[in-house]
Amino acid sequence: MSNTENDYWRTIALMNFSQKEKGVLTHASNSFPCLDSDAAFQDFLGDQQHLDANSRNLLKEIYRIEHEKKSLRLSSSEMEKIFKSELDIFKQRELFLSRDIELIYDETFVINPLLNIYELTADWTFDGMYDLTHQFEHMTQSESEEHFFLAFLQTGSFDFFANSNVLEVAINEYQYFLISCMEEPTTIRSAVHTFESEFDVTSEAERQQVRKLTLMILRNLIHKTFIISSTSS
Repeated sequence: MSNTENDYWRTIALMNFSQKEKGVLTHASNSFPCLDSDAAFQDFLGDQQHLDANSRNLLKEIYRIEHEKKSLRLSSSEMEKIFKSELDIFKQRELFLSRDIELIYDETFVINPLLNIYELTADWTFDGMYDLTHQFEHMTQSESEEHFFLAFLQTGSFDFFANSNVLEVAINEYQYFLISCMEEPTTIRSAVHTFESEFDVTSEAERQQVRKLTLMILRNLIHKTFIISSTSS
């Protein structure tokens, strides 16, 4: 598989699906325009008269995401610097996670500066090893009103299978909200209060359920290093 096929596999798969659905001659991946050039891709898209508005928007979205992921790839020297900083972050993470989270209420956390989050109109986290026809049919035939969130985390390790040092993870709206609470250094206590205020709680039992959910999500975000101690950033 070429680098282009690896970096833009969802874009290419959706291009081929859209052309096949409309009876247009399907291109080989190496005959597509240079996907590394946004201008060339936009010119190519403008020539695809067979595309309806939804398919066109989906192509624009997945191309933007895959192009962004590729741009976040780092050099060996840059990855080495991150790898060294990760050692300290991981040590702090284990220290925090070894304690009850209520005991670190006054610790200050912030978004990992290597984390990038995107709000999307489609769920692009499917496995390319399988036939995507059904997935694409569902995506192109109905415009979803849902919102999906995709996180890219630059790491100090290179995944040769994915041809990238960028970890790709789908997150839910609760995780997204709590991460957003920490754009500036924020205590766990403050993040918990902000998150819980979004719920219309009418009883102590409900309050306890929301508190349990909030703390569980925060522990998960610390574990993934999506949020880190402000002393590490």
